Amino acid sequence: MPNRSTQPQEAFTLKPAPAGRVTPPLVRTTHTTEAAGSHRPSRRSGGPLRLLAARLIQEQLLRIGRAAQMVDADLAGLLRRLAARRAHRVLGYRRLADYLEDRPGLSLPVCRRLIQDDRARGRAATRPARPATPLFAAPPGSERAAQGPAAGERRSAPADFDVWMDVTRLVREALQPLGPGTGADGPAQGSPALASRVVAAGPGPGLFEDNRDDVFGLDVAIGDRVRRAQALACRRALLLGAAARHHLYMELGFASLEDWCGAVLGWATGGVRDLLWMERMLALHPAIEDAFRRGRLTWSRAIHAARAARPETERAWVREARRLPIERLRRAAEAADVTRAKTIAG
Repeated sequence: MPNRSTQPQEAFTLKPAPAGRVTPPLVRTTHTTEAAGSHRPSRRSGGPLRLLAARLIQEQLLRIGRAAQMVDADLAGLLRRLAARRAHRVLGYRRLADYLEDRPGLSLPVCRRLIQDDRARGRAATRPARPATPLFAAPPGSERAAQGPAAGERRSAPADFDVWMDVTRLVREALQPLGPGTGADGPAQGSPALASRVVAAGPGPGLFEDNRDDVFGLDVAIGDRVRRAQALACRRALLLGAAARHHLYMELGFASLEDWCGAVLGWATGGVRDLLWMERMLALHPAIEDAFRRGRLTWSRAIHAARAARPETERAWVREARRLPIERLRRAAEAADVTRAKTIAG
């Protein structure tokens, strides 16, 4: 007589699974081909610690990106107000480009693109987002090659545990507060006038509607937003350099650093290379990196100081960059660069 207890199992087990390893079905996520367009993701070759490190850096870059987007929107509104009122003339500058290079350390084309991007987001919120405009571009003629393995290159990666420890150390370093008085993490506590002007400036477009507000308050607000943007850019560059150095984008299913940054972070290729150049330049000049990250040097002044500085003269050039007008600083950096080149050649 057959055993009745086995009949329901036989009835409901139409296709029993074979013995051995079972391959789960493919589940598409935001990090597969749908996010990267026509690019087919490569298989991960690292262990779980490398994957955790890649996800940690990606999450932190996304968080920093959201904060940077808010700062950029504020800065675009302030710059639009400055240009409309021609407030740079009240501050003693004949041209807007001279003010932007000397005070906030930005170039006129970058500020124009920033304002255009802010207007485009306001007019067409339903359209696909444009790549963010990099505020701190590499100087013309500088090497901006992206860090990524060539096709068919065999990469000799460090141990997974070493990668995880390096990434966690860099994340802690990138996210640590810079302390009061720097202007990067908030208004200076020791300067009531500066703090009151920054609070009165408000968070974005539509500022200074009352005629009693002066252009000096507008200048202070622009400087505050630029210092915040500098701190965020340094943190981005530090984390992006780690992702490029350890090839962590491969753990997330992307064949190149540019594909990952474009699909997940929304960065253009030029912006990625600018951040990598910033990371390499600041790593070579720790005193300039500290001053730039804390908002004590603007980007244009940091570039001139890094061009002329040597390890033994770096702190002196930081002091000169903070003291001299931008045009005199440029001429002094060019003269020091020429002198050093003659010394090396002779």
